[in-house]
Amino acid sequence: MGAGSPKGSTDSQVLQLIHRFGIPLGVGDKTIEQVCQEANIDCHTLLTVVHFAMGKEYHHEGEIHIPTLRLYLENAHLYFMSFQLPRIRQMLLEAINLAGSDNKIPLLIIRMYDEYMEEIRTHIQHENEQQFEYHPTDDQHVAAKATELKNLIIKYYPNNNKISAQAQEQERLLYAVLHDLHHFENELALHCAIEDEIIDDYDTRTYEDEKTNKKGVWALRSSGSG
Repeated sequence: MGAGSPKGSTDSQVLQLIHRFGIPLGVGDKTIEQVCQEANIDCHTLLTVVHFAMGKEYHHEGEIHIPTLRLYLENAHLYFMSFQLPRIRQMLLEAINLAGSDNKIPLLIIRMYDEYMEEIRTHIQHENEQQFEYHPTDDQHVAAKATELKNLIIKYYPNNNKISAQAQEQERLLYAVLHDLHHFENELALHCAIEDEIIDDYDTRTYEDEKTNKKGVWALRSSGSG
């Protein structure tokens, strides 16, 4: 999947990146090298991803450590599909339940959201099965579906012109959905850029899987950061 220009991540996004490398909270005053060593994480690979996300150059003569990068990608996929996207769907369902309307638009929104989730899931499953070897997908189509979904909520969600507490709660949920959808799009764009710029075309290397001793091929590309 391709992406636009997601670099220049916020502190909260950088924290998410670090978490996906398996770095726990409560690190105290330890250096990043100490934290990575304790977590059995390759420090150069982590810093390469973080600096790339922040739009900063990072020069280092070492190579990308495949198991560390794979851990990051797997944890990102798990977060998207097991937490972030289901959480947005739950808010949509709560808003629809509060609507209490026979209008078909809310159900159409849920159906469109499920289709959007399924496209993301298909890409992730394919990527996992192919050992993260880069395979382009129609990212413009995925982005267009997200835009269509947001426009459907903004323009056509039924408004009964009520000022009740229930109606206000419904509106708060819908605004939260729009906010979280936008946040997810940014996260996905950054994730795809990491796939495109760090994984693809750097070099073709054979690695030894430390857990299964099963060999595979990864395609990596220099991001210009070392």
